[in-house]
Order: sequence, then structure tokens, then C-alpha cells
Amino acid sequence: MLITICAVLAIYGERIDIAKSLVWGGVCALSNVLLLVWRMHQRKNLQSAGKQLGMMYRSVVERFFVVICLLVIGMLKMQLSPLHVMLGFVVAQSALILVSLMSVFGQGKARNNA
Repeated sequence: MLITICAVLAIYGERIDIAKSLVWGGVCALSNVLLLVWRMHQRKNLQSAGKQLGMMYRSVVERFFVVICLLVIGMLKMQLSPLHVMLGFVVAQSALILVSLMSVFGQGKARNNA
């Protein structure tokens, strides 16, 4: 949502290049979270702790390389502004982390009140 607002403001200010860079950074952050969620759902089917730990290590490596590749594609192939791509990534990733933390703490408060 934050990235969308920033992109709309950039478009309104006639800075399409900045808007594209911000959106691409948000796409990179979203792909990171989607890969994490996908791996977490796969982990539920594993019985042993060792296999779950191995799956999580694999997930870290996969997410790292996917995000790096997407960022490089955006900056080098698409010629997007590196500063704005990274800004979009950091803002979107921070927002996604804050939302997940708020939902976890919100569930804890709901359980304590019940």
C-alpha cells in the first residue's frame, strides 16, 4: 500500500521513472515474502525437525538469490534508479514485517482478553 501511494505521488509529479523503481522494489519485497510463506506451508508436511531445519536453510538461500536477481534485473536490465529500487524494497519489506508483527501481537492480546 505504501509503495502504491509513493508511486501514485511520483506519477502525479510526472516522475514515471521513480514510480517504476519504487514499484519494482515493492515487487522484490513481495516476492521475498511469498517465497517465505510458500516454504512455511511446505514445512508443515515434514515430520522431523532436521528436515524442517534443512527446508528453512534452503528457503533462506532461495529467497536471497531470488531477491538479489530481481534487484539486479531492475537496476541493470531495466535501467531503474538504484536508490529508488532499494527505497521501495526497504519500505515494502519493513511494512510487511510490521504487519506480520502487529498480527502476531494482536492475536496474543485477543487470547489474553478471552
